[in-house]
Amino acid sequence: MDAGMYERALKRTGEVVANTIPEQLGDSTPCGDWDVRTLLNHIVAGCITFAAGGSGEKVSMSDGTDRLGDDHLAAYEKASADAAAAFGVPGAIDKNFALPWGDTPGQVALGLAVADAAVHGWDLAKATGQPADIDDDIAEAVYGMTSSMMKPLGDYPRGESFGEPVEVPDDAPIADKALAYLGRQP
Repeated sequence: MDAGMYERALKRTGEVVANTIPEQLGDSTPCGDWDVRTLLNHIVAGCITFAAGGSGEKVSMSDGTDRLGDDHLAAYEKASADAAAAFGVPGAIDKNFALPWGDTPGQVALGLAVADAAVHGWDLAKATGQPADIDDDIAEAVYGMTSSMMKPLGDYPRGESFGEPVEVPDDAPIADKALAYLGRQP
Protein backbone atom coordinates (compact mmCIF):
# COMPACT_ATOMS: atom_id res chain seq x y z
CA MET A 1 0.00 0.00 0.00
CA ASP A 2 1.06 3.56 -0.48
CA ALA A 3 -0.05 7.03 0.55
CA GLY A 4 -1.68 7.54 -2.86
CA MET A 5 -4.08 4.67 -2.19
CA TYR A 6 -5.02 6.26 1.10
CA GLU A 7 -5.62 9.62 -0.58
CA ARG A 8 -7.89 7.95 -3.16
CA ALA A 9 -9.84 6.12 -0.44
CA LEU A 10 -10.22 9.37 1.51
CA LYS A 11 -11.32 11.23 -1.62
CA ARG A 12 -13.98 8.64 -2.44
CA THR A 13 -15.23 8.68 1.14
CA GLY A 14 -15.19 12.48 1.05
CA GLU A 15 -17.52 12.43 -1.96
CA VAL A 16 -19.95 10.27 0.02
CA VAL A 17 -19.64 12.50 3.10
CA ALA A 18 -20.33 15.57 0.92
CA ASN A 19 -23.56 13.98 -0.33
CA THR A 20 -24.75 12.93 3.12
CA ILE A 21 -27.46 15.28 4.32
CA PRO A 22 -28.27 16.12 7.96
CA GLU A 23 -31.64 14.36 7.70
CA GLN A 24 -29.75 11.06 7.20
CA LEU A 25 -27.67 11.29 10.38
CA GLY A 26 -30.10 9.12 12.35
CA ASP A 27 -30.37 6.42 9.64
CA SER A 28 -29.05 2.91 10.25
CA THR A 29 -25.80 1.62 8.76
CA PRO A 30 -24.22 -1.76 7.98
CA CYS A 31 -22.16 -1.24 11.19
CA GLY A 32 -24.34 -2.97 13.75
CA ASP A 33 -26.13 -0.46 15.95
CA TRP A 34 -24.28 2.61 14.63
CA ASP A 35 -26.36 5.29 12.97
CA VAL A 36 -24.94 7.53 10.23
CA ARG A 37 -23.80 10.18 12.73
CA THR A 38 -21.94 7.58 14.82
CA LEU A 39 -20.32 6.15 11.68
CA LEU A 40 -19.27 9.63 10.50
CA ASN A 41 -17.89 10.37 13.94
CA HIS A 42 -15.86 7.16 13.78
CA ILE A 43 -14.55 8.00 10.30
CA VAL A 44 -13.45 11.47 11.42
CA ALA A 45 -11.99 10.12 14.68
CA GLY A 46 -10.01 7.57 12.68
CA CYS A 47 -8.48 10.29 10.53
CA ILE A 48 -7.63 12.34 13.64
CA THR A 49 -6.08 9.28 15.27
CA PHE A 50 -3.84 8.49 12.30
CA ALA A 51 -2.83 12.14 11.86
CA ALA A 52 -1.93 12.44 15.53
CA GLY A 53 -0.15 9.09 15.50
CA GLY A 54 2.11 10.27 12.72
CA SER A 55 3.37 13.07 14.94
CA GLY A 56 3.82 10.81 17.97
CA GLU A 57 0.59 11.67 19.80
CA LYS A 58 -1.96 9.04 20.87
CA VAL A 59 -5.60 9.97 20.35
CA SER A 60 -8.43 7.51 20.99
CA MET A 61 -10.79 6.65 18.15
CA SER A 62 -13.49 5.50 20.55
CA ASP A 63 -13.57 7.81 23.54
CA GLY A 64 -17.08 9.06 22.74
CA THR A 65 -15.97 12.57 21.78
CA ASP A 66 -18.20 14.28 19.22
CA ARG A 67 -15.80 15.11 16.41
CA LEU A 68 -18.46 16.37 13.98
CA GLY A 69 -19.97 19.42 15.62
CA ASP A 70 -22.58 21.08 13.41
CA ASP A 71 -20.76 20.48 10.10
CA HIS A 72 -19.86 16.87 9.36
CA LEU A 73 -18.36 17.78 5.98
CA ALA A 74 -16.00 20.43 7.38
CA ALA A 75 -14.96 18.03 10.15
CA TYR A 76 -14.22 15.31 7.60
CA GLU A 77 -12.37 17.61 5.22
CA LYS A 78 -10.04 18.86 7.97
CA ALA A 79 -9.42 15.46 9.54
CA SER A 80 -8.88 13.65 6.22
CA ALA A 81 -6.47 16.33 4.96
CA ASP A 82 -4.46 16.02 8.19
CA ALA A 83 -4.43 12.22 7.97
CA ALA A 84 -3.34 12.23 4.32
CA ALA A 85 -0.59 14.69 5.20
CA ALA A 86 0.68 12.43 8.00
CA PHE A 87 1.25 9.58 5.55
CA GLY A 88 2.53 11.93 2.85
CA VAL A 89 5.57 12.99 4.87
CA PRO A 90 8.73 11.47 3.36
CA GLY A 91 9.65 8.37 5.35
CA ALA A 92 6.28 8.17 7.15
CA ILE A 93 5.76 4.50 6.40
CA ASP A 94 9.24 3.70 7.71
CA LYS A 95 8.60 5.06 11.21
CA ASN A 96 6.26 4.06 14.02
CA PHE A 97 2.86 5.69 14.50
CA ALA A 98 1.71 6.25 18.10
CA LEU A 99 -1.73 4.64 18.00
CA PRO A 100 -4.08 3.96 20.92
CA TRP A 101 -3.06 0.29 21.15
CA GLY A 102 0.67 1.07 20.96
CA ASP A 103 3.45 2.01 18.58
CA THR A 104 2.64 0.63 15.14
CA PRO A 105 4.93 0.39 12.11
CA GLY A 106 3.99 3.02 9.54
CA GLN A 107 3.23 0.47 6.82
CA VAL A 108 0.80 -1.34 9.15
CA ALA A 109 -0.76 1.97 10.24
CA LEU A 110 -1.21 2.88 6.58
CA GLY A 111 -2.91 -0.44 5.87
CA LEU A 112 -5.29 0.09 8.76
CA ALA A 113 -5.99 3.65 7.63
CA VAL A 114 -6.73 2.56 4.05
CA ALA A 115 -9.04 -0.21 5.28
CA ASP A 116 -10.83 2.16 7.66
CA ALA A 117 -11.40 4.80 4.98
CA ALA A 118 -12.42 2.41 2.21
CA VAL A 119 -14.67 0.09 4.19
CA HIS A 120 -16.38 2.77 6.25
CA GLY A 121 -16.78 4.89 3.12
CA TRP A 122 -18.62 1.90 1.63
CA ASP A 123 -20.70 1.57 4.81
CA LEU A 124 -21.66 5.24 4.62
CA ALA A 125 -22.54 4.98 0.93
CA LYS A 126 -24.78 1.98 1.59
CA ALA A 127 -26.46 3.73 4.53
CA THR A 128 -27.19 6.88 2.53
CA GLY A 129 -28.22 5.29 -0.77
CA GLN A 130 -25.13 6.34 -2.71
CA PRO A 131 -22.94 4.33 -5.11
CA ALA A 132 -20.72 2.13 -2.96
CA ASP A 133 -17.47 1.63 -4.85
CA ILE A 134 -13.97 0.60 -3.77
CA ASP A 135 -11.15 0.65 -6.33
CA ASP A 136 -9.96 -2.87 -7.14
CA ASP A 137 -6.35 -2.25 -6.07
CA ILE A 138 -7.52 -0.83 -2.75
CA ALA A 139 -9.95 -3.72 -2.22
CA GLU A 140 -7.18 -6.21 -3.03
CA ALA A 141 -4.83 -4.58 -0.52
CA VAL A 142 -7.52 -4.43 2.18
CA TYR A 143 -8.51 -8.06 1.60
CA GLY A 144 -4.89 -9.22 1.64
CA MET A 145 -4.11 -7.35 4.84
CA THR A 146 -7.27 -8.19 6.79
CA SER A 147 -7.44 -11.84 5.77
CA SER A 148 -3.81 -12.39 6.71
CA MET A 149 -4.23 -10.64 10.08
CA MET A 150 -7.71 -11.48 11.39
CA LYS A 151 -9.22 -14.82 12.20
CA PRO A 152 -10.26 -17.17 10.70
CA LEU A 153 -7.26 -17.00 8.31
CA GLY A 154 -5.01 -14.82 10.48
CA ASP A 155 -4.09 -14.95 14.15
CA TYR A 156 -5.65 -11.75 15.53
CA PRO A 157 -9.15 -11.88 17.03
CA ARG A 158 -11.92 -10.21 15.04
CA GLY A 159 -13.14 -8.29 18.06
CA GLU A 160 -16.64 -6.90 18.38
CA SER A 161 -16.24 -4.51 15.45
CA PHE A 162 -16.47 -7.18 12.76
CA GLY A 163 -19.05 -9.81 12.05
CA GLU A 164 -18.07 -13.28 10.93
CA PRO A 165 -17.10 -13.60 7.26
CA VAL A 166 -19.99 -13.79 4.81
CA GLU A 167 -19.96 -16.35 2.02
CA VAL A 168 -19.44 -15.01 -1.51
CA PRO A 169 -18.81 -16.92 -4.74
CA ASP A 170 -15.18 -17.66 -5.65
CA ASP A 171 -15.54 -15.44 -8.71
CA ALA A 172 -16.96 -12.48 -6.75
CA PRO A 173 -15.31 -9.09 -7.33
CA ILE A 174 -12.40 -8.43 -5.01
CA ALA A 175 -14.28 -5.61 -3.23
CA ASP A 176 -17.07 -8.07 -2.39
CA LYS A 177 -14.51 -10.54 -1.02
CA ALA A 178 -12.91 -7.87 1.16
CA LEU A 179 -16.24 -6.62 2.48
CA ALA A 180 -17.54 -10.15 3.06
CA TYR A 181 -14.40 -11.07 5.02
CA LEU A 182 -15.14 -8.11 7.28
CA GLY A 183 -18.67 -9.37 7.90
CA ARG A 184 -20.53 -7.15 5.45
CA GLN A 185 -23.12 -8.29 2.95
CA PRO A 186 -21.84 -6.88 -0.36
